[in-house]
Amino acid sequence: MENCCGSGLSWKSGISNILNKSSMPSYRILFNIYQLLQGGAETQLVLLAKGLAEKGVEVHVVTLYSGGPLWNALESVPHVTLHSLNRSSKFDFSVVRELANYIRDHKIDLVHGWTPPGNTFCAMAGWMTGVPSMMALRSTASVGFR
Repeated sequence: MENCCGSGLSWKSGISNILNKSSMPSYRILFNIYQLLQGGAETQLVLLAKGLAEKGVEVHVVTLYSGGPLWNALESVPHVTLHSLNRSSKFDFSVVRELANYIRDHKIDLVHGWTPPGNTFCAMAGWMTGVPSMMALRSTASVGFR
């Protein structure tokens, strides 16, 4: 992808800029995921969040539902903040407004959705706040592997 969500930056230059900043703690990234269950995407998120936090990036992990086995893995990591939107049902779309408010309140610099429906919610909340957003899908089922 050449352009990162209308920002004019490629995703490679954006990540490079994040990792090369001299004042790392001032950069805030938000990861949104369904829940911190014991899955591949969730495990990747935990590893990336820990690695970025070690570099001094302020990482916000916002889930649609609280808990899960990997929640505890991030709870005590410095520079990592956990927050759940506590979505009441799959028809609860108020989480988009709540996510946008969280992005504004915490002055987030980049929003990254990890799985559906969080990808859609991140794109919408990013658009509502003017914060660049990116999304990803991590699934072998979507390409026919079983």
